[in-house]
Amino acid sequence: MRRGPDEAGVKVSGSVALGHNLLRIFPDAMSRQPMASDDGRLSICFNGEIYNYLEIREQLGTAGIRFRTDTDTEVILRAYEHFGTDFVAKLNGMFALVIHDAATGRVIVARDRFGQKPLYCFMSSRLKIFSSSISSILAHPDVAVDVDEQSLREYLHLLDTFDNRTLFKGVRHFPAATLSVFSDAAVELHAEQFVETTFQADPGKGAVTDKAVDLCYDLFAKSAKRQSRVGGPLAAHLSGGLDSSAIVATLRGEAPQDLRTYCCTYGSDTSGLYPGEEEFEEAHYAAEVAASVGVSHGTVSVSPSDYYDIFPALVEALEEPKGNSCVPHFLLAREISGSARVFFSGEGGDEFFGGYWWKYALSQNPVRDERASAYFSALCAGDESWLSSLGRIDPSVRSNVRNRFQADFDRSPSADALDEIMSYESRHFMQYLLVQADKLAGYFSLEGRYPFLDNDLFEFVRTSPVGWRHDPTQPSKHLLRRAMRGRLPAHILDRKKMGFVAPEGGWYRSVLSPLVRAVLLRQGGLVSGLIGINALEDVLSRHERSEKNYRKLIWGLMSLELWHAHFIQGSDVTEVLCASPHNVFTLSEGKKLAGASR
Repeated sequence: MRRGPDEAGVKVSGSVALGHNLLRIFPDAMSRQPMASDDGRLSICFNGEIYNYLEIREQLGTAGIRFRTDTDTEVILRAYEHFGTDFVAKLNGMFALVIHDAATGRVIVARDRFGQKPLYCFMSSRLKIFSSSISSILAHPDVAVDVDEQSLREYLHLLDTFDNRTLFKGVRHFPAATLSVFSDAAVELHAEQFVETTFQADPGKGAVTDKAVDLCYDLFAKSAKRQSRVGGPLAAHLSGGLDSSAIVATLRGEAPQDLRTYCCTYGSDTSGLYPGEEEFEEAHYAAEVAASVGVSHGTVSVSPSDYYDIFPALVEALEEPKGNSCVPHFLLAREISGSARVFFSGEGGDEFFGGYWWKYALSQNPVRDERASAYFSALCAGDESWLSSLGRIDPSVRSNVRNRFQADFDRSPSADALDEIMSYESRHFMQYLLVQADKLAGYFSLEGRYPFLDNDLFEFVRTSPVGWRHDPTQPSKHLLRRAMRGRLPAHILDRKKMGFVAPEGGWYRSVLSPLVRAVLLRQGGLVSGLIGINALEDVLSRHERSEKNYRKLIWGLMSLELWHAHFIQGSDVTEVLCASPHNVFTLSEGKKLAGASR
């Protein structure tokens, strides 16, 4: 399998079957899984990396526990033996794991606090399946391949779903920050959230001080150092923005290995782009940062032709429709896989330090109901015209989705408005981003690491005063900017936030318009059948006339259509891309058009 090409193993014990494919990061021949304890009582399957495993190993060593391998997998197994299920709260890292305790007849399932590692589950009264991939679950003969209708309605509104559901009926994400215990007869005995991941400001911390800034950097640097324990070269995404630049500059001082950085470039032709999209070109900033910290640097070109070429592989890799375009991420992973197995990226920087200022500005509204409504509107995939068209599916669908959002939004234990919004983001958007990143990396047998997601750093930020995370009088992420002052060029620190996306708005109304129309207006398509050709034509026409930039909605709908074609209808995605209801597009013509735009 792509996710684990180095070793494969299977162990069956009674009604419990464990299977594992290994991506080897350290050259330890004893790292194969499933791994068993010395007495054979325990067996583990583990996907991830525990960054503090050496510290836990040392602690267990003082209790007289001996180890036969140098792996973090064995440390987890021994920690469970020694601490019981409390072991999971001690893990600083990313993980999806299953432990079978044959002596007690129990199965322990756990997932890291942010959902960095994908873990899907299918649960019936007689069958429990857990897997890092949806396709493995769908391969079971007792699992029907069908669409979850409620999730589909939520996706059309928000390009996301609630309650950890996927768009496959019966298949869910196992909840992040959760440990569950099952009997080997597939009965759930216990479930708990083992750590708090919501934001709760500590009013006693006061204003940002030099001491707080120093502590912030110290925790960040320790995270980078822990995560750089790799038996090989390192790579990193580098856009030239604050988060990726901070990671690269800090790794340069903390990691002993060679480090190579990579960025994307979108070409010099800015004709036809939407206003502001020309600023998406950041390659010159990335090159400047790489030179300033002294690392080798590479550039990956992203062009419209790539959308024709890689969509089939992208659908296969993601297994779910996604509302965030990820073609640049896919191409970066492909390039990095030629020289490294581990790369670093800046996920978590915006979510934890207050990067999404346009959302957080809504927290200034003192009326909670108005604030929640405005935030919900900000999350919606389209404007009022699009949302009204969804009434074709079900007149009550909009109010139902709104109510489900409100119930989730109300879960925050904090009364502070900013804490509410950031807590919602950490529960939803973090898993959304991280699962996407991990699946793209896994497709090319890579492992992504994210220094901003360190346990200690997050706990520091999670309880920080709201003014440390968002202050309308300060630039966004001002705590992080202060922590990196003097470590990065001043004008890099002072840059405004720029999303890591290609200029797709302009491409969708010009060179990629035939592709968009071929996918969304195809005969027998899911989206056109649900929404209607006229409503889709209205969206596309308004986008092409520059009345409204529907970039994100168009990507989300194409992703949904091609997912449905591949996984539900069993169609060849390449054939879908080549077929057009108006005969305006063939694959060769599309590539020719895209090539002419470079």
